[in-house]
Formats: sequence, structure tokens, C-alpha cells
Amino acid sequence: RYGRYSNCCFYRGEFGSIPLPTADYVVCSGALNYRHSDPGYLQQMLVRFFAAARLGMAINLLRRVDFSDGVLVAYEPAEVQEFCQRIAPRVELLDRSPALASDHYTLLLYRGAEKVRH
Repeated sequence: RYGRYSNCCFYRGEFGSIPLPTADYVVCSGALNYRHSDPGYLQQMLVRFFAAARLGMAINLLRRVDFSDGVLVAYEPAEVQEFCQRIAPRVELLDRSPALASDHYTLLLYRGAEKVRH
């Protein structure tokens, strides 16, 4: 759909092992919730993605999964936010109220500390 545009590039490969191009923003929605043999994989990918982002990054993760022994793994929002605050000068957690039974949340990481309007 967008491949014909000169400012649009698609890369094929596993994002954990191929060189990532630099982009204004890196967006990752749900791809890091798959179980991995390396317990530090999420943190490694967050560092890797943020290094490729000129302005910022958005990541969407699951807070809970139906089957704890399945292919998906959940992450506690506060723990991921705390890690992100170590690698980015500004982090926003977009989280629906637990009362709404939302099973996912989004973190926005920015290179600059100034407030950005959405």
C-alpha cells in the first residue's frame, strides 16, 4: 500500500537480530508479549528500539494473559515504566483504569523532556 512512496521503506527480518534503521518514531504493538527464553529480552528490545528512535517510541504490552503457561507473557505496567525511565528522559504511561478490565497498556518514551501534545 505504501511501498511506492519514496520516503517509505519496509524491512524483512526478526527485529531482535537485524540492524534497525533510524526513524523519527518506533512503534511496537504486542510483538514483545511472546514468550522468550531470555528473561531480559523485553528490556534488551526496549533499549534497542529506543536507540533507533530519533524523537520517541510507543510500545503496547499486555498486563495479563489468560494462560500463564502459554505462548504469551504479561508485564506489570509499573515495572516496565520504571525500566523505561532509566533509558528515556520522559516516559508516559497510558493506562486504562483496572476497573475497566483493560488487558493492555501503552508507554510513550521521548528523547526530549518537554511536554508533547497528542
